[in-house]
Parts: sequence; C-alpha cells; structure tokens
Amino acid sequence: MCHDLSLLLVCFAGISFYVGFYHILFYAQSRDSRANLAFALACFNIGLYDIFTACLYTVDSPYVGAIWQRWQFISLAGMTAFLIWFVSEYAGRKPRRLEYVIYAYFVLQVMLLLFDHTSRTMTDTPLVKQFHILGHLMIYNEMQTGLLIGVQGIVGLLVFLYIFRELMAVARERRDPGTRHTIFGMVCVGVT
Repeated sequence: MCHDLSLLLVCFAGISFYVGFYHILFYAQSRDSRANLAFALACFNIGLYDIFTACLYTVDSPYVGAIWQRWQFISLAGMTAFLIWFVSEYAGRKPRRLEYVIYAYFVLQVMLLLFDHTSRTMTDTPLVKQFHILGHLMIYNEMQTGLLIGVQGIVGLLVFLYIFRELMAVARERRDPGTRHTIFGMVCVGVT
C-alpha cells in the first residue's frame, strides 16, 4: 500500500475536476459550444478514474480491490464515449454511424460492469502486482479481468486511434495551433 501515491492521484483528480468545471462554465455561457460540455464530462470521468485508482492503491485485498477495479473500467468507458462526442463536436459535425455504435457498446459495457458479476467481467483469480515508484513499494491488489474487460481494452485502443485520426483530419483542415494542442492532449490521455 502506498498512501503517498494515492494522495498524488487525488491531486490529479482535483485538476481533472477543476478543468471539467471550467469547461462547464464555458458551456453555460454559450450553450451552442457542446464541445465544452463533452470535454467537461470526459474530465469528470478522468477524475473519477484517478479517485478509483487511488482507492485501489490503498486496499489490502484483491477482493476489495476488484470493487475499485470495476469502477475504473466504468469510468474509462464513460471517458472514452465522451471523448468521441468531444471530437465530433470539436470537428463541427454530427456523430457518424460508427460513433453511435461505439456509444451503444460503452453503454452496454457499463451495464454489464454494473450488473454482471461473473467471470465474463472479473474472475475470482487474484492478480497482485508489486513494483517501486519514487522509492515506494506499490502493491496493486486486483483480480484477473474477464473476457469482456479484455474486449473493452481492445475497443478502447481502437477508439483512441480513431480519435487521433479524426483530430489529424481536423488539423489538416483548420491549420490552427489549437488543434495541435488538442492532439497533444489526446495523445497524453491515450498513452496513460
């Protein structure tokens, strides 16, 4: 257990929530800028993910860790769906049919994560990881994930590649520095 790293993650969550509220204020001023709303909701999910990760770092048992692990995957599903919506709004276009399929997939995935407590989502096999970060021993008490969470990871990776491709198309079209900053931010989110 490492409470120092958990505190750092809570600070990261605070930053994400702050950025989210900042964009909510932008949206409240100009309701036709739905990109700000989509981005704010993505930030809130990133903040929740950080909180759930901090909780996971402080548990003593993989069985308790599985609860926080499940909430991590739920917040990742929300974040990914809201980032797709953000890119669609940022590009100034209506969502494509593929994006509606992705939204539907993540809504279904969240429902499964909330209500399916079988090995399809999370197994009963403990998966305890130990590593050192900044001189602290980290013990990550989690459970082996099931097939549906494995599929979510693959879909999430493909969606981030799709987001990157869409933002590159916007950058070629607009040629403004703001789009490059957005692409850099999305690459940072995708890498983490």
